[in-house]
Amino acid sequence: MTPIVTPLSTIADVVALVALDTAEHGLQCAYELSKVAPDDLELQVAGLVQAWIQDAGGFAALGLVVYLLYAMSTPTDKSQSEKIRSTLELSTRSL
Repeated sequence: MTPIVTPLSTIADVVALVALDTAEHGLQCAYELSKVAPDDLELQVAGLVQAWIQDAGGFAALGLVVYLLYAMSTPTDKSQSEKIRSTLELSTRSL
């Protein structure tokens, strides 16, 4: 039996699918507005732009969450200021 959904095997496949979904969402909003106000081209364009901006905000929020999870899970060395403080503490203790 052939699968109905093709599995996504690469990151490029996922990005292509998300980009297609984003374009479809914007066009669907413009289409729905064209049924409500067929003579108002400005409203249709505004709906298209609003949908794209809304999708972009969602992607930005997702990117931020992924970055924060990565930053919290990745061990780091001491920062430069922390190294200086610990050096100063050691030198004052030896006095």
